[in-house]
Amino acid sequence: MYSFVRTFGLKIIFLQEFIMPASSKNKRISILIAARNEEQNIENVLISVANLSYPKEQLEVLIGDDNSTDGTANTVAAFIRDKPYMSLISIHESTGELKGKTNVLVQLIKEATGEYFFFTDADITLPIGWVETMLSAFGHNVGVVVGSTTTKPVSVFARCQGIEWLNVLKFMEFCGRFNIPTTGMGNNMAVSRFAYEAIGGYEQIPFSIVEDYALYTTIIEKGFGFKHLYCEEILAFTEPPENYFRQRKRWVTGGVQSRSPLLIAAFAQTLLLPIICALFLTNMIIGQLLLFVSLSLNIIIGFLSLRKIGLTKWAIHLPIYSIYVIVFWFLQLINFMLPGGLNWKDRKY
Repeated sequence: MYSFVRTFGLKIIFLQEFIMPASSKNKRISILIAARNEEQNIENVLISVANLSYPKEQLEVLIGDDNSTDGTANTVAAFIRDKPYMSLISIHESTGELKGKTNVLVQLIKEATGEYFFFTDADITLPIGWVETMLSAFGHNVGVVVGSTTTKPVSVFARCQGIEWLNVLKFMEFCGRFNIPTTGMGNNMAVSRFAYEAIGGYEQIPFSIVEDYALYTTIIEKGFGFKHLYCEEILAFTEPPENYFRQRKRWVTGGVQSRSPLLIAAFAQTLLLPIICALFLTNMIIGQLLLFVSLSLNIIIGFLSLRKIGLTKWAIHLPIYSIYVIVFWFLQLINFMLPGGLNWKDRKY
């Protein structure tokens, strides 16, 4: 998969040499990566960053080791030994009330020298033309640009999650066309230094476990524009979560705390399964009709999203995906309502 993305990316960069102004490659870029216990994954993102086509003299990569208890720091240190544009920064103290990833990013930004901050995660594989494509979206007054990410297709379940991600991201891009903000995505997002400093940085934003959404909305509320990109050129691939329901509980918790407008559509989706079950018990015909329509829409929307992003070969899994969405979104709601705190990256929130 990575070799395919790299090969396709080379073609894109060849075209960009003709359509991208030379000044676009003169911007100083800071790529920020927060890492906690990512020994098994982090080398992949570092390899993809090293393969980015953006001029290395205009690039700096800051990796924040967030008190990892495994070999993350050693892995990073060995990889960057001959790469002067990459730096490892150990994070041991907190900034004010900030926690976890937000605290790491704040401290990385204090060290950053770039005109633009590019955010990604330690379990991501980036396409070769990521920086150029994201940077080209920063038009007049645009303060934040959100890219597209899907899961690596290591299993059928992972591919269902990947299709789900892409459908949501396509919906976000559609809303963006009408200047309707939705949410950011911390594994594939960029902000201008000017916009970040205009809001006072993360230090002036109330702490949220979904720090990407908090930054995204605050920049927009300050009056800056935003862009959502949905195209192959910026499509990144992430490792599937080790604990699906723990990740989803974090997302739902963050969405509730932030009052994201996406919650309305998400809540409607979570109730679809109990509604269908109730109809099967009271009116079989209407229940069957609603189930058929729901499954059909999931397949159609999924195919359109996959075609737009160049992943039509995943379409073979759309029938399974259509069932997955109905069942697992309801299970996410149940999981969210269960008692107990949120544990993420070995920290409780």
